[in-house]
Amino acid sequence: MKNIKWYLATIFIALTVYSNTAKAEGEPNKIETFGTKVSNHISMEIEKTKEFQKKNWAEAKAQWSRIFSKFQTKKD
Repeated sequence: MKNIKWYLATIFIALTVYSNTAKAEGEPNKIETFGTKVSNHISMEIEKTKEFQKKNWAEAKAQWSRIFSKFQTKKD
C-alpha cells in the first residue's frame, strides 16, 4: 500500500511539473508583449494629442483674428 501511494504521488508531481514547464510554441513572452502594447498606446496617444492641439490652435488663431478685426479702425 505504501508503494502504491509513493508511486501515485510521484506520477502526480511529474505531471504537475510537466504541465507547468514552458513550451517552445505558444504565446510570446508576456513582458515583451506588454512593452510593445505600452509603446503602441503611448505613440497613439501622442498622435491624438498632436491632432487635438493642431485643431485647437487653428480655432484659437481664428478667434483671435476675429477679435482683432473688431477693434481695427476702418479707413474710408
